[in-house]
Amino acid sequence: MEKLIIEARVNEFMMREEGNPNVPYTPHEIAADAVKCREAGAAILHFHARRPDGAPDHDAETYAETVGRILAASDILVHPTLGYATLDAGPEARLAHILKMAADPKRSDMNYISTGGGDDSGPGLTVQGLPLVKPPWGRITAIDLNKGEIAWQIAHGETPDTVKNHPALKGLNIPRTGRPGGAGGSSGGIGTLTTKTLVIAGEGGAFTTPNGQRGAMLRAYDKATGREVGAVYMPGAQTGSPMTYMLNGRQYIVLGVSGAIMPGELIAYALPSVR
Repeated sequence: MEKLIIEARVNEFMMREEGNPNVPYTPHEIAADAVKCREAGAAILHFHARRPDGAPDHDAETYAETVGRILAASDILVHPTLGYATLDAGPEARLAHILKMAADPKRSDMNYISTGGGDDSGPGLTVQGLPLVKPPWGRITAIDLNKGEIAWQIAHGETPDTVKNHPALKGLNIPRTGRPGGAGGSSGGIGTLTTKTLVIAGEGGAFTTPNGQRGAMLRAYDKATGREVGAVYMPGAQTGSPMTYMLNGRQYIVLGVSGAIMPGELIAYALPSVR
């Protein structure tokens, strides 16, 4: 049997009143469940701090107490939620409890490190301004489920301007590197739209196009091979996932886009009419 890395999510959505009386709420209950999860083989524990009635608890001290109790009782890796605030809150609000714990030398000896992404970056750790991690930084992978094998894999997302225009790379032809994460979702990810023949996805970061426009591309790939078959310009990076609908015999693709200085908006693209 192949080894697996198991993450246990002990109190994600279901509450006690919804039928499971064993959902842990308090730091003591979450820590006790962490021990049981570790004994059962889990390597990572994800949790949301909650009040005794199950309501979300946004207090950083509650998170700190919970993490402390878990680490005192188990060697399981701890993954607190980044969604302790509302999903439309900014990074500062959503990371407040993590940053507060990281800044306390009694609880951590490592500062918070951004993993990059967004409008104009590769992965966050750099050497002389270039990402420490080699590309590709974002990929789309097709897996043949009948064989359990990768059918194809491509770098998705144009090379960031900060890499393409770096003085140390002057004169080099940098192929498409892909982009990490994306602008939307609690995990910083972007979704794909799959049809009978295509995989469609926008890029998770902006770049400067050859004609000087700042934006990103919505790309379509052949589903069988991964070959790019088309692309259109977007004024900002994709957030979330594209969707499609048909109206009066014409097909449309809609997706959300946003950027560092661009408010989020929905854009609809109309496919050519079929006659």
